[in-house]
Amino acid sequence: THTMIGRKDDYDESQLGVTPRAIKQIYEHITTTSAQDNTKFVVMVSFLEIYNEKVRDLLSKEAQPLDSKSGLRIRQERAG
Repeated sequence: THTMIGRKDDYDESQLGVTPRAIKQIYEHITTTSAQDNTKFVVMVSFLEIYNEKVRDLLSKEAQPLDSKSGLRIRQERAG
């Protein structure tokens, strides 16, 4: 969690995790590009958790228990 999000109690930029750094970089690119050539952007986000071979949508409004059999399954091709 710390690697992905960073510290929750302090907004120290050096302590940001992967997710906030990626989002910041995306929006900085959008701001720079939009200012240069009036380009419009649409940003859509998925935030998934993979735990014990179960995939959960962390942005879903409906709670999905980890033991849910209706969740997504991770599959591997026969060739590996």
